[in-house]
Amino acid sequence: MIRMTVKLFLTMIVLVLIMVGAMYHFTQSGKSPIARSAGTTTSPGEEEENDSQLSRWWRKFQGDGEPVQVNNSAPVTASSLQPTCKRVWQKGRSSWFDSRFDENIRPIWSRANIELPADARKWWMTLQSKKDEDPAPLLNALFDMGAPDKDPWATRNLTGCLRCAVVGNSGNLRQSNYGEEIDRYDLIFRMNGAPIKGWEKDVGYRTTHHFMYPESAANLPDDVSFVLLNFKPLDLKWMRTALTDGSITRTWTHVKGRIQTNTSKILVYNPAFFKYVHDKWTEHHGRYSSTGSLVVLFAIHVCDEKAVTKETRFKRLFGFDLEELQSWSGFVQLLNRPADPANLGVLRFLFGFLMVLDIMQERGMSNLDVRFGDIDMCFFPLFNFLQPPYIDWLYIVYLVMLIGALGIMLGFCFRLSCLCFLGPYWFIFFLDKTAWNNHSYLYGLTSFLLLMSDANRYWSIDGLLNKKLRNSHVPLWNYTLLRFQIFIVYFIAGLKKLDEDWVTGHSMTKLSKHWVFSPFTLFLSEEFVSYWMVHMGGLIIDLTMGYLLFFDFTRPIGFFFGGSFHAMNSQLFHIGMFSYTMLATLPLFSSQDWPKRLVHKCPDRIKVVLPLDTPAQDSRRCLYTRDLKEDPQAKTGKQKKPPTRLIHHLSAVFVLLYMSEQLFLPYSHFITQGYNSWTQGLYGYSWDMMVHTWSVQHIKVKYVDAATGEHGYLRPGVFTASSRWSSHPDMLKQYATCLQQRLQEHNISQPQFYFDIWKSMNNRFQQRMVDPRVDIVTADWSPFSPSSWMMPLLVDLTPWREKFQEIEETMANETEVVFVADFPGLELENYINEDFDNVSLTVLFGEVRVEFKGKENNESLKNVTLKKDDKLEIPSGEFHNVLTTSESPSCYFYISTNQTEVEFNKNMAEYLERQNTSSSSTDENTGTGINESSDDPLIQKYQKIAERKKRRERWNTLSQLDYFKVWGFQKYFIFRRSLLMGGLAVRNVVFGTPDVEQLAKDIHWATGHFNPETYLDQLAGVEMVDNPDNP
Repeated sequence: MIRMTVKLFLTMIVLVLIMVGAMYHFTQSGKSPIARSAGTTTSPGEEEENDSQLSRWWRKFQGDGEPVQVNNSAPVTASSLQPTCKRVWQKGRSSWFDSRFDENIRPIWSRANIELPADARKWWMTLQSKKDEDPAPLLNALFDMGAPDKDPWATRNLTGCLRCAVVGNSGNLRQSNYGEEIDRYDLIFRMNGAPIKGWEKDVGYRTTHHFMYPESAANLPDDVSFVLLNFKPLDLKWMRTALTDGSITRTWTHVKGRIQTNTSKILVYNPAFFKYVHDKWTEHHGRYSSTGSLVVLFAIHVCDEKAVTKETRFKRLFGFDLEELQSWSGFVQLLNRPADPANLGVLRFLFGFLMVLDIMQERGMSNLDVRFGDIDMCFFPLFNFLQPPYIDWLYIVYLVMLIGALGIMLGFCFRLSCLCFLGPYWFIFFLDKTAWNNHSYLYGLTSFLLLMSDANRYWSIDGLLNKKLRNSHVPLWNYTLLRFQIFIVYFIAGLKKLDEDWVTGHSMTKLSKHWVFSPFTLFLSEEFVSYWMVHMGGLIIDLTMGYLLFFDFTRPIGFFFGGSFHAMNSQLFHIGMFSYTMLATLPLFSSQDWPKRLVHKCPDRIKVVLPLDTPAQDSRRCLYTRDLKEDPQAKTGKQKKPPTRLIHHLSAVFVLLYMSEQLFLPYSHFITQGYNSWTQGLYGYSWDMMVHTWSVQHIKVKYVDAATGEHGYLRPGVFTASSRWSSHPDMLKQYATCLQQRLQEHNISQPQFYFDIWKSMNNRFQQRMVDPRVDIVTADWSPFSPSSWMMPLLVDLTPWREKFQEIEETMANETEVVFVADFPGLELENYINEDFDNVSLTVLFGEVRVEFKGKENNESLKNVTLKKDDKLEIPSGEFHNVLTTSESPSCYFYISTNQTEVEFNKNMAEYLERQNTSSSSTDENTGTGINESSDDPLIQKYQKIAERKKRRERWNTLSQLDYFKVWGFQKYFIFRRSLLMGGLAVRNVVFGTPDVEQLAKDIHWATGHFNPETYLDQLAGVEMVDNPDNP
């Protein structure tokens, strides 16, 4: 009880962290200290200056060691606007600031301050000029042409608040989505090149003042002021000629001879202000201050501090402020924020491609006729009314699903393609529970999320056909849900691995023997690899992978370990496309436009066949706030709400519902108790991947005809190709019902079925799962109630596993040991094969009675009662029953030696050695060395084993080219049979089914004739004695 309480408490804490961490992806915007947007643009001939200096200014100015956002491109939310105008230039806030700020030095050069102080003039003349020249005539000439000769901010308006944004040219503004916020400011300052077109969502649309020098000058609209950063007198001359004859085309480098700008809006930066910034603020760092520094100090001297906001540590970590979630409208706006479609488009393409491959392989399109073609087979649908259609129609269902996957990949008729894939996929999924696993469930969820998203806005045929869709924004919730889904796949899988079996290293004990871990076992023990790499490594990766991928600074680590993890899993397990699908989702956590940046770096000659690398266009599915202004009626300075539509609110509701459902389902097994056994089912959506390892000792299926009393036994698994029915009560009930129908067809009118199923989970005792006294046909079963005839897992006996290891370590290699636990009052009926010698039974715990039925007159085989530590020799070739007579479960183990197998292995080793000696004395191309010809079955078995050994050796020595050929041929014939059988199904439906002989020929033709073993023999140039048809 205490353990469950602690696990529940930890789970609740972790789920809260999931929600907080997932919200990080609602924004995906970069951090935004002032230096990011202001200190990154260079002046003529100067290298780009590090922005840390500006950050230091503001840390000192605030006095608390934290950088702040003042008059820059950082977003200012409605909740952060202050009701009064707190002036940034007011003294008394910081002694460090007060000692540097001088309001008397104006940044604009006008007629009022045309005469420069001597020290300022001397310093300015030496920056980029070799001779002293009076600048006053040059400036007056510019004024005479119509440039303003007065400082527009000579006096401050103390009744209002002038809010300014300084927008730099740093690449850090990419994906910041600051554009709407920037455009809300009164004055917007940009500098030099200042790219805007195509990046409006990040840097805004509006510009009021553009700071440039001749070497960076560009044409400006009439409503934008040209602020001349004149580093030398020649810059003033150039400004005059650029508006007239264009005679100056070179300063220290080539410059534009003419520019287009509104003369009445030209402003000139004061050289005295240059020196003031250089002396007071940058403290002589470099020959002169950077353009970013000059513009920021310009803003401080002409603007107010209405927009001051402090970036909290929470926002720097998660990318959003909690205040943004305090209202429904703010939450809706957040989820519907515009996002670049490129990353989503690439995921759509990769997912569709992998599903095309998956349909023909793991979904089983290549062998549908084998899997569903026999009408006598027992099937296990989720709902009993679901039954496989006629095989031709089933192939057509798969063809529709395949066409849908192709449509998803190509982005063609996207919604329809998603439906064509989604409908058949879930139908096939529900049709056969024996094929359920977590990754198949994930494929269905991902396709559903793609259906709800706008993933066809990039790299799609739909975009080529519809310009409005092409490269247009998608709502941010498209990314949020997909990232959230992948996050919980990792994280809940990690929570499930907090199970005692996994933490103690008993879940996957044999995995460390796989060749994938061979590089590690060269210098580490298998026990170390099994516990620390397989179990602890898997636990840590699952718990942390989502967070590693979430945050920018840990994402490279996540890519490395995630990529390695899935690459290893692709070789360790037969899980189809799952590993490759998870690899394809890793880039989803990167910036939304990473494909465009990649395309942008490609040579121009191949860009014609690549997706677009241009910024995304607007979409009606997103919410934009670029045109919003401050509400003049609102005393608190709040912003107007964006114009939301019903679709935006429904999207937010859908996000909340989907997240809640996905967090609830993995822990909902207390509702669907009828599917639970030793593990919690429905064994498809729990994300408890690879947590349990099963070992089957034996399964006995007994039938009794209630009408006649006749009884008998069936081969376990008859009428089905799967063994999963033996572990789950719902499928066991379905199997018993199916067997009842089959036996009634064979004149057994009232069959009853009793199952005795012995299994071990994660190296525990072998114990029965089902009460062998209960007729499963008539037993009650409900999806919402526990199945009383399922025997519980004897978890109290779990600590005995350590004892097992001690006992096994004392055994010889040829000795076999089986540990058994049974319930009071039940008996194990066992038969010892004659191949086994030295069989004994030893009791570990409890009390048992060993009965030899039918041997009552045999003194050597009389019934014996055994208690703890008692041992009994069991004869071979005899039946015996072991009845648990104690009030608590009994525990015992069998020890035996398979003498036949020992003798066989000894003879086999001698045979191989003899064949190797014989083959070394013959030409290597004359044969395999198998020269004996005998009808003895034992010799024939030796020959087959020798052949398999030879083929394994050849496989291990294949060249990479030959290995690729074998792999390619196998895939080719799988895909070939899938498509051809689908084509035959369409023919049969449209034109009718041909006669049986012709149909058999058609199926044989569709199947093909590739055999890997035959190919290996051909490569070796040898003829094998036995060459089976099946690989």
